[in-house]
Amino acid sequence: MLQRQYEAKKEEADEQLKRVLKAQEELNQLNRTLKQVEEYNEVMKSEIAVTRRTTYRVEENVVNLEKAKKKQDLLIDNMNEEIKRLNEQKTLYQAQLISQKEETAAARNT
Repeated sequence: MLQRQYEAKKEEADEQLKRVLKAQEELNQLNRTLKQVEEYNEVMKSEIAVTRRTTYRVEENVVNLEKAKKKQDLLIDNMNEEIKRLNEQKTLYQAQLISQKEETAAARNT
């Protein structure tokens, strides 16, 4: 009878040990998975930070290009205004030249 109780307790202890070992293995697997997920998260944080810095640089470059374009547009507008003013002055000088030639011709004919 004592032998049977011993065997039953030993068998129960062996079953509990199997359950503990199985639970320990599951826990180890979960810890490995958790570690992989944490490492992946760190890699993603790093990649996001790099992407964010790159985006900020690109946005800054776009802003600088827009400023340069506005400056260039202003320069072109100023040059067009200068061309218009010079053309008007040229037209005025041509009219004066014609008038002076006519006066000179009229003075020679008198």
